[in-house]
Amino acid sequence: MTALEDALAIAEQALEPGMRARLEIHLAERLPQHPYRPGLTPRPESGVIFDISDRAGRTLTSPDWRSSEAWTAGFLLLRRGYFWEAHEVWEPVWHALAPNGAERLFVQAAIQHANARLKEAMGRDRAAARLHTLAGAQFEDARRRGFRPEG
Repeated sequence: MTALEDALAIAEQALEPGMRARLEIHLAERLPQHPYRPGLTPRPESGVIFDISDRAGRTLTSPDWRSSEAWTAGFLLLRRGYFWEAHEVWEPVWHALAPNGAERLFVQAAIQHANARLKEAMGRDRAAARLHTLAGAQFEDARRRGFRPEG
């Protein structure tokens, strides 16, 4: 396990249990049967991922990012193998954070990690390795700037 994966596991453990449970049910009822794989499966145009992302884009503020629906959903999607979808819901979280801040760098690393996992699932190993390297570097930069995954 990499340092980033360890940090993501710690951040996931810190999620609010009630929201996590509600989202588990919500996602189970509304996710497409199969995750999106660019170039291999049809791109969804609507659905629960877009709903969560849109809400986050309208309502999320920097102080509440760790307790947000979008941040929590990203972990649940990642665990289910919905890597593109995790990236989509984490992107508005990233946008809500201060430019060049440690928290934004960590969320960017999480997004790059999800993208690397997507490339692995698509059999694009070189692209995945490059993204894992970028994600690890982003995480190290966040850590140097004082980021702590537990909050």
